[in-house]
Amino acid sequence: MRRFEPHAEDKIGRLRRKPGGQWYFDYEEGERDDEIGFRLGEERFRQGEYISISRQGQMHTFQVKLVERL
Repeated sequence: MRRFEPHAEDKIGRLRRKPGGQWYFDYEEGERDDEIGFRLGEERFRQGEYISISRQGQMHTFQVKLVERL
C-alpha cells in the first residue's frame, strides 16, 4: 500500500490483520504508525472507491487510486 498526499512524504506499507480480525495499514515496525481502517474487512478495494482510516484519533477518507495484484 502506498499513501501519498500533498505536503507529506509518501509512505509504503502493508495491509495487515490483527488477532480478532481488525484490519490496519502497517508502515514500519511497531504500532506507533499503524492506521486502523474502518470496516476494511467489508470494503472492496476498487479504483475510485473510498475507504476511511483512523489517524491520530480522527477519521480520514481516502480514495483508492490504483489496485494491482502482486
